[in-house]
Amino acid sequence: MAATAQNSEQTPVSAPWVWSSADIASSDDWIYRISPDVLGEINQAVEGVKQRGIAFETITRDDFPLPGLEADCTAMRRDLHDGCGFCLIKGVPVDGYDDDTLSLIHWGIGAHLGVGVSQSYRGDKIGHVTDMTHTGDTRRAYRSPGGLMMHVDPVDVVGLFCLRKARAGGESLISSSLAIYNTILAERPDLLEVLNRGYRYHHAEKEGILDGKQTTDHRVPVFGACDGRIVCKYVPFTISRGATDGVLTHSAEEAEAFAFIDEVASRPNIRYEMDLEVGDIQYLNNRLVLHGRHDYQDFERLEEKRHMLRLWLKMEEWPALPQAMISRPGYDEQRGMPVAAVGE
Repeated sequence: MAATAQNSEQTPVSAPWVWSSADIASSDDWIYRISPDVLGEINQAVEGVKQRGIAFETITRDDFPLPGLEADCTAMRRDLHDGCGFCLIKGVPVDGYDDDTLSLIHWGIGAHLGVGVSQSYRGDKIGHVTDMTHTGDTRRAYRSPGGLMMHVDPVDVVGLFCLRKARAGGESLISSSLAIYNTILAERPDLLEVLNRGYRYHHAEKEGILDGKQTTDHRVPVFGACDGRIVCKYVPFTISRGATDGVLTHSAEEAEAFAFIDEVASRPNIRYEMDLEVGDIQYLNNRLVLHGRHDYQDFERLEEKRHMLRLWLKMEEWPALPQAMISRPGYDEQRGMPVAAVGE
């Protein structure tokens, strides 16, 4: 199927994944709480994996049995694909575990929802979302304490596990991408045409990029069609980098559309603010939900700094995105691995 958004009558989308911030605030159907029995199962699963010496990145759902969580996982998969597009687990154990064990827990629970995949050409399976300005390595925006524009990650589902909160700020922000679509359709349909045409993406690193191309040859539509649905692909950092680096130029209309989608995504009636607590895991469908973050003030000591573990999940039962919506030349987004690994 072509990637151009198939909505020839230009009618608003009506679906469970089209919601306002008030809709989400008035319901807790998307929240799942870990029971004492499941806490015990998590501990047993951790011990079983360690005793067998299984590397966490190879763990499958069978390696990490959680029978008490299966009904909730079925409901969460339904939330992600056919519901509001996100869900939240509360009460995952954090105290008494080191970071490696917490990564194992994150991966093990995620294996009951989808298949964990790498997050860069380096093959890293868990992303540490924390302030790394003291190292000078802030090439990826999440490694600094600044706010993050509303965006999606280039994978089916992202899971964010809160290990430590910041001293102040850092709240998670989410918006329904199709509520944004409807708003743009109502207010500026001319800009929606620009967004449907899309932007070329320019990536920060040459390493791991297919044929050494940091810039996509094709335009990636912000809104496109997949299996009869309109879905979203919007990574503003990678879009704007081409202009910042002098590699690409945007027309006045393209720049206006870029600014307008960010303004709409940040409106109070559309954007929902979620303050993740220690032990929370937030899962988002990147096809249906944009996410961002407020800036934050952190603690001075490294061991006290805000720390989230990021997991990317491939949902194998979901239809593949059209090739036009693939934005990373050096990464196989359909299989969830660096291009260099394909065929191995």
